[in-house]
Amino acid sequence: MVEFAFVAMMFLLIIFGILEVGRLVFTINEISNAAREGSHYAALHPDQNANTLLDNVTQQVQSKLFIVDPTGVSVTVVCATCTGGALQCVATDTPPCDGSGQPVTVNVQYTWSTGVAFPGFPSGIPVNAGSTAVRDR
Repeated sequence: MVEFAFVAMMFLLIIFGILEVGRLVFTINEISNAAREGSHYAALHPDQNANTLLDNVTQQVQSKLFIVDPTGVSVTVVCATCTGGALQCVATDTPPCDGSGQPVTVNVQYTWSTGVAFPGFPSGIPVNAGSTAVRDR
């Protein structure tokens, strides 16, 4: 009976560990896909001003999240011709964000947390993904 308690404890620990790692992999995949969808949207809408582009890309990214809490996601957009707002600007041109043929990068950050803290990650595991697309129009 005592042996069963030790074996059952180890078995459950392994099972729950596998489930948590699977959830982490799914979260990483979902964040990566959301970043790809955000950069695709930004590439197809190069004529928007900086604030509108950031808001629309954030909405696009959040709409692609199913297991991840959309409110816990941070989105940044980096483009060569974006000006204003929370966008990270490399250069300023007029009109804002008119960058046909220029690359645009969308970065998505999320902190994944579990029921049990992993050693070295007391506040969760940071999950970051980025995607770059070339503006079409």
